[in-house]
Amino acid sequence: MRKGIRNMLIKAAQQRKVVYYSEVGEAVNLSMGNPHQRAELGRILSEISSEEHDNGRPLLAAIVVHKDNKKPGEGFFKLARNIGKQKPDEDNDTFCKIEKER
Repeated sequence: MRKGIRNMLIKAAQQRKVVYYSEVGEAVNLSMGNPHQRAELGRILSEISSEEHDNGRPLLAAIVVHKDNKKPGEGFFKLARNIGKQKPDEDNDTFCKIEKER
């Protein structure tokens, strides 16, 4: 499941596209209407981004966004701050834009 999500994100990133949480969930049979499955997707996205960061690459989950506001979820920004990628005084929109362009 994790490898499939990572490959999906890499392909989208190479095409400079964003993907919706619902699209990622559907691809691996996780329903965003189910709180446990939504949390599982968040956990997987965090693992993928942490691994990418550890290898000097951008946080892939930056391109996974909500349909309504076209932004990543709060879990993405929490991870970015926890690993020191997002500076404490850097607003979420600026950080996300920079990370997507990497």
